[in-house]
Amino acid sequence: METGADVVAASEKGLIIVNKADRTEIQTLTKSRGLSDIDIQHLAWYAPEDLLIVGYRNGNLDLISSAYTVRNISDIARSNIFLGRRRLNKIRIYRDRAYICTGFGIVVFDIGQRLFPETLIIGPNGSQIEVFDLAFDEAGGRVYAATELGVFSASLNSSLSFFLNWTPEPGMANKPFNHIVNWQGKIVANRLTGTNDDSLFIRENGTWSWMYDVFISKNFDVEVCGDELVITNDFSVVSYRPNRSKRLNIEPGNVFNPRFKPKAAVLARDGNWYWIASELEGMYGYFYPEGWLFTFLPDGPFDEDVFRMRYHNGRLWVAPGALNSVWGPTFNNKGIYYYENFDWQHLTASQLNNRTDILSITPSPVEPGTVYATAWGQGIVQITNGQYVTTFNASNTDGGLSPVAGAPDQVRAYDIVFDSKGNLWTATSLSERPLTRRTPNGQWVNYAMGTVAGTTTNIGRMLVTREDQIWMTLQNRGIAVARLDPNGTLQVRQLTQLEGSGNLPSADVRAFAEDLDGAVWIGTSAGVAVLYTPRFIFEPNRSYDVRRITFEENGIVQALLAQEVVTAVAVDGANKKWFGTQNSGVFYTSADGREQIFNFNRNNSPLPSNNILDIEIDRRTGLVYIATDRGIVAYQGAATEGNETFTDVFAYPNPVRPDYDGPIFIRGLVTGAYVKITDVAGNLVFETRAEGGQAIWDGKDFKGRKVQSGVYLAYMSDELGFNTHVAKILIVR
Repeated sequence: METGADVVAASEKGLIIVNKADRTEIQTLTKSRGLSDIDIQHLAWYAPEDLLIVGYRNGNLDLISSAYTVRNISDIARSNIFLGRRRLNKIRIYRDRAYICTGFGIVVFDIGQRLFPETLIIGPNGSQIEVFDLAFDEAGGRVYAATELGVFSASLNSSLSFFLNWTPEPGMANKPFNHIVNWQGKIVANRLTGTNDDSLFIRENGTWSWMYDVFISKNFDVEVCGDELVITNDFSVVSYRPNRSKRLNIEPGNVFNPRFKPKAAVLARDGNWYWIASELEGMYGYFYPEGWLFTFLPDGPFDEDVFRMRYHNGRLWVAPGALNSVWGPTFNNKGIYYYENFDWQHLTASQLNNRTDILSITPSPVEPGTVYATAWGQGIVQITNGQYVTTFNASNTDGGLSPVAGAPDQVRAYDIVFDSKGNLWTATSLSERPLTRRTPNGQWVNYAMGTVAGTTTNIGRMLVTREDQIWMTLQNRGIAVARLDPNGTLQVRQLTQLEGSGNLPSADVRAFAEDLDGAVWIGTSAGVAVLYTPRFIFEPNRSYDVRRITFEENGIVQALLAQEVVTAVAVDGANKKWFGTQNSGVFYTSADGREQIFNFNRNNSPLPSNNILDIEIDRRTGLVYIATDRGIVAYQGAATEGNETFTDVFAYPNPVRPDYDGPIFIRGLVTGAYVKITDVAGNLVFETRAEGGQAIWDGKDFKGRKVQSGVYLAYMSDELGFNTHVAKILIVR
């Protein structure tokens, strides 16, 4: 979409913005930066106000000014009428109104008044029909609607809200049409087939005919730009002059780009620049007639798919694979991506020897630059310094990786962990000897797990505790815990729902994490439980039943998240807990789990979905990475990992300049440090206690007033007052 100064392209999750004059800087606008929603469906521009209208699939609207301030109009999305058909298809501007094509009809929005004066239900006998697109022919005095039941039209001088004024166009009924435009007084409509042979029809001199000279293909977009008809199909962009001769045909071959996959295109008002939305590479600018193709691709992960994440030494690794409902392969071939120093990188499947279904990635603590990834059904992939090395399977580990029983070429490893001695541990599903250890010198050893796990057991997530216990989730069978005793013999225990054998709230265990006190917090399909003393599992006559976290609310005792499917558990630098759920977003609680601090969900935060798949925390900075089924979001948490002594203490921003209105962070503190802030005269203006190794000051005094310009001293000490430190903060108002 071309606005006054910019060109804007939409992805499902946000906007890509390029200034037409300089074409050097790419800006983005997303839900975390001002947009109200995700799943953008269509864009429209209202020239008198230089107003961009963003339409979302659920009917939500954002009005965006030329300064990119956003006003949300949520009436359609919030309406209780037309449930199940409120999907938005397109927005067309006519005079001072936006006509919104939906699954039930047309909603009219008065742009100047910012209100909805009427809804047009245009189907036969006043029925709801899906309207995909509209075209206005002011000279001819009619409006045309492309619908699921064909092309309808009505006189612009009639009451458009009266369904009898809408009539089917001759020869264009009972077949779906999804695009319709006014091209120099001729109406062009695209008949939707659901295959790759859409057909275009044109109305000339009152008669509809097939455009036989237009290539038959799957047409993603049809637009009129100036006097040209611009068609985007499944492999090219074609522009036609009014005499129906081709002005331009842009396809992978003539731009020398095999990744050229257009989804929509417009010709700029200058008549030279074609702006093209790409499925794979953001947005293109094509300059005619020279044929220069420019790519405008903002930084981001290769795809929204994510299964597991792992943060290690400044790098966030993302495994995008997936399993189906019976733990079978999905043949996800999107490789691996990682984030480091504000930059995303992608290792393609071809770079990984065509491995698919990457489920987890674990950096090696004893091999710098090396990570190990599980490829479901194929084995364990070794990557060193970003280069594929090998894939370990049953044949090249002397049987150390135990294959699926009856399928010797199938090694189904889900996760990998390393213990304190540098041993790599993994567990293979449906195998005779599921648990495998690879020693630091490269020797592979596997172990049978008796009745706990074998040829009928799927094994999922793994955890290694500070005492080198190996925890494993068993599909609908609770948890297996293993360890090597001092003689090197494997000991295995199973935690189940039975009292005395774990007392889990559910056998469907989805996640777990060890906190800073050594307790293991467990997420299940029936909420959260905690085992405070994991070492008791292998001690005789000791109970290792888990405990539920209970609290009283409105006189009723409840268990923590008992009604939620808890899919992720993470612990931050202050020992506070993060829980991801399948349906309700993210919960952040106190260290003991009894106090809810936040509940982030799609409605109150930038989360694109309430279905949380994983949570990883950078304890050095407090940044929390949250993986959903619609992509990854980062949240700047308050807690960082604390130190035993004050180490490299610093405050930022410092100095605090007049245009900054955010929090001031003080890092490098001892765990739970006490912080008092005074002016140079010694007057106390603020005090707090660190979250882990970080304290936060909002720049205000005890009465909530911004402090004046000057130098402020932050006095810090540990709980006993033995370790102390002083930092200076300069504030300029």
